Amino acid sequence: MINTYAYIIGMQLMNDRDEAEAMRPDLNLQSVRTDLMYGEPGLVAELANDVAVAATPLHVQTNIYRDGELFLEDERQAGSMAPSSVADFFIAWPDRQVAPGNYEVDMTISYEEETWQWTESFHVEAEEADDLNEASIISSDNSTTMWLIIGGAIVVLLVGVAYYAGKRGSAKRSA
Repeated sequence: MINTYAYIIGMQLMNDRDEAEAMRPDLNLQSVRTDLMYGEPGLVAELANDVAVAATPLHVQTNIYRDGELFLEDERQAGSMAPSSVADFFIAWPDRQVAPGNYEVDMTISYEEETWQWTESFHVEAEEADDLNEASIISSDNSTTMWLIIGGAIVVLLVGVAYYAGKRGSAKRSA
């Protein structure tokens, strides 16, 4: 097994202190979609910082609506965005299963005195939801587990009854 990794340290050099202080991040929401991250289904918001200046700390407030009703609220503190970069912002699905339907994402990001706000609508088809749920490491079918537990309890109970009946029968024979 070979474990290879890379570590990047960002550095920003500027000649003029006033120019450096005047530069402000410019965040943009590129797209939203449902996808898997680490085998878990959720929403991926692709964010871009178009300016060569880091944005930290970020406060991110996200509301997701399904068919007009609030479906999920997510709030993150102390986030950061690298200079001139694009990043996937992942929000795990609350019930761990993606359902088809119409969704709307309201996302607000605050950095110091700046605020960015976006509203983006998207639709999840039934086939796309099924594909994501099948590929997910999170199982939606808990009935199999329940039946295994019930079956195991019955087997343990039957073994206990048989053992008790065997002990009682041998005690009667020896008396």
